[in-house]
Amino acid sequence: MLPTPRPPDPIRSPDAPLADDSEMIEDPEVRLPPRPTTKPPASSLHILLTKVLGENATRDANGAVVLNADFVELLLELSANNERMMRRMEEIIDKLTAKVDAKVDPVIKRLAEVETLLKVGPKANAKNTLTPRTFTPN
Repeated sequence: MLPTPRPPDPIRSPDAPLADDSEMIEDPEVRLPPRPTTKPPASSLHILLTKVLGENATRDANGAVVLNADFVELLLELSANNERMMRRMEEIIDKLTAKVDAKVDPVIKRLAEVETLLKVGPKANAKNTLTPRTFTPN
């Protein structure tokens, strides 16, 4: 007699290929989606440098790009501003990482205890259990 077929999965779309359970168990690695093909937008500093150092730039006899002092000062200010933004972003990421770690670490610790319990079995954990006591009323 054939086993009864599985009922359809309400979460998975009917067009999705069926996944073999053994395949899911053997390959615990998460498959990430492909990288996006679009490039991130350029920073204002990058756009400015591309325009100034491009083909239409003013050059001297040796071919070096000629820049006036005010423009160089502006470039340095933009560069410093980008550096400050990057530092702020790194600080925000560090704070968020610390918050996530504070929430995830206890969960991981508990999972490790459960894994140990599953590997060793409940007998090894019996020494840690409390012995029952009888209650005697006064």
